[in-house]
Amino acid sequence: NGDAWYRYGTPVGTDGKAATLRMNLVSLRRTNFSSGAGNELDWSGLSHFWVGFLADGEGAGRVELSNASLTSRPYVPTAPLEIALLPIQKWSMGIDKAATQTTAMVKDGDVEVPTVSFRFPLHRHMFVVPAMRLPEAEYASYKGLRLTYKAKVPAGIKGLLIMLGEGGGSFYTTVAVPPSAEWRSIDLPFDSFKMASWAKKASGSDLDVSNIKSITIGCHGSATGDNGEGEIAVKKLELMP
Repeated sequence: NGDAWYRYGTPVGTDGKAATLRMNLVSLRRTNFSSGAGNELDWSGLSHFWVGFLADGEGAGRVELSNASLTSRPYVPTAPLEIALLPIQKWSMGIDKAATQTTAMVKDGDVEVPTVSFRFPLHRHMFVVPAMRLPEAEYASYKGLRLTYKAKVPAGIKGLLIMLGEGGGSFYTTVAVPPSAEWRSIDLPFDSFKMASWAKKASGSDLDVSNIKSITIGCHGSATGDNGEGEIAVKKLELMP
């Protein structure tokens, strides 16, 4: 009826090997060029189905499609899926006006790690909330995230604030994420995320895992010592089956 709906899939490999790509069609998005009434997708009225590829920049390549099909069988991952971390310069930086922060990609072995250093005025509630946009992936097929990080937070603040952004709502994990001087990995099940009191979401207060768009890795609270200084470094982010 004049409407078109789409979804991006997980990035494909470029090594020339055959691979199977699964895409969750639960949370399709309506295109800007749709001309219909904008109602919910009626699968019984489906008239066309496209499978294509997106690429940024110039280049050349070859793609062979051996099969494309719709299935009701859920995708069950058998291994963690690492999410590529954007350079810290591409993260959105939210911070209280009274606080200060610097960002850098810090070398750790063979990799550069997104790192935020900050300073809070003492005895005042402050926040620093760097957020990274998440790529398209089959999030709903996984149980949660695994975060590998190092963090120093000012005295008086217990740990990190980890939030997921979805549908206009911010959802924070109830799992404690303490500071750590060494690299530490911690699992954050999706069912541990609760909607923040300050967030607004049009439909319901539950996290729609298939529709998450961003992750925030920061902290908030009232610093009582250590000159209010802190630092957060993120080495790896994975989806856990």
